[in-house]
Amino acid sequence: MGLFSRIKSAFVGGGEKTPLWQVPTSDGDIDRIFDASLERPQLIYKHSSACTLSWASRSNLEAESRAIRDEADAHYIDVLRDRALSDRVAEMAEVPHQSPQGLLVYGGEVVWEASHLSVRAEAVLDALRRIGPAPRVGDDHSSSA
Repeated sequence: MGLFSRIKSAFVGGGEKTPLWQVPTSDGDIDRIFDASLERPQLIYKHSSACTLSWASRSNLEAESRAIRDEADAHYIDVLRDRALSDRVAEMAEVPHQSPQGLLVYGGEVVWEASHLSVRAEAVLDALRRIGPAPRVGDDHSSSA
């Protein structure tokens, strides 16, 4: 792949990619993301299509989509198109809005947050390793006396 093709792919997509993003469309979807974090880590990525840093960050995350998807569900919010959803995430996460911004939610809480050039697949995967594997549904870790 030539240089021009790689640059074009970073901006408009291309090449072979594993689907990464789920796209929330309502406040209820945001609520469900936080609820789902009780069972499995949830990555929320807030993207601005007007920002070159956002494009670079998104491309980096998508290059590692398989590894990320194996460990977490990933959600994409276009902050220019869906500012109300972005604001809802900021409110629920109690983290000020940035763009680009990545939030890793687990157990109903933000366990990792980064913005601008710090939103990188390597950082997401490192944060996922630090929190450890998600509990499997049906596992009972309680002891009976």
